[in-house]
Amino acid sequence: MSEIRILHLSDIHIGEIKNTGFKHCFRKGGFPKKVANALKETNTITISDNPENPTDLFLVISGDLVCDGAESVDYENSFQEVEQLRKRLNISRKRIIIVPGNHDLNRADSSNPLKHYFDSHNSYFENTRLLLDNGFGVSNSFNKTKWVYEYPENRVAFIPLYSAYPNAKYWPELIKEKFPHSEYSNNLWLFDRGLIAYEQLDSVKKELDDNKDALKNSIKIAIFHHNPLPVTRPCVNTADHDFPDICLLANGPEVLSRLCGMCINVVLHGHAHQNSIHYHVDNDKEHS
Repeated sequence: MSEIRILHLSDIHIGEIKNTGFKHCFRKGGFPKKVANALKETNTITISDNPENPTDLFLVISGDLVCDGAESVDYENSFQEVEQLRKRLNISRKRIIIVPGNHDLNRADSSNPLKHYFDSHNSYFENTRLLLDNGFGVSNSFNKTKWVYEYPENRVAFIPLYSAYPNAKYWPELIKEKFPHSEYSNNLWLFDRGLIAYEQLDSVKKELDDNKDALKNSIKIAIFHHNPLPVTRPCVNTADHDFPDICLLANGPEVLSRLCGMCINVVLHGHAHQNSIHYHVDNDKEHS
């Protein structure tokens, strides 16, 4: 199997949250230049200059393209930045996979909190099927959605999942069950937790099972925004700060267990603003 090269980015945060001082640290156009230069300096991949022969690289962005999901202009700017990066690295748009994060939600729009995200996403990626016709953010039905995106020539399949999901029917009960002593448990918008609905995982499993033969030699990579396990920042004292305990995927261990059961090989996520690598070893299985 040939090498699979992935540039994984997350939490770019284009724009700012007004009246808070929270804003991104890149000047306009600075993000693509900085990333492209850093990648070239590593000498880990040759950037193709030939438009007819794109760079053999996948670009994965695991959420939080913008600071405030209510601002359509920030989405327009964010996809312009992604496009600049794509051109600098000479990557095909077909090799770009993006999932939404908690900042990509428009929290003022409870009926369709990801409308601005999908509007911009759809204008950038023609003919995308990523939940655009499914009323995402409102519906709890996932069975009409395509989840598995296979690249047979590279023997890899990406499974983009959606953890920024504020309207799941059992969301409040799950939050209170997982964190009964949290002072935030009664207000879903005061913190930025995540949840991957089990109906979503059921649909993914069905699609993987239906395509088992075609995917048997492919590396399967799941992508979502929220970290499934606690990630402690070096500058945070866990004894007096609740960030590492509550700002993650509410059902993270269950999600990881389900993904392992589906033979998912790799999980890519963001949200914690911290580099971290975890390895899972199943001691109940024999390894060659």
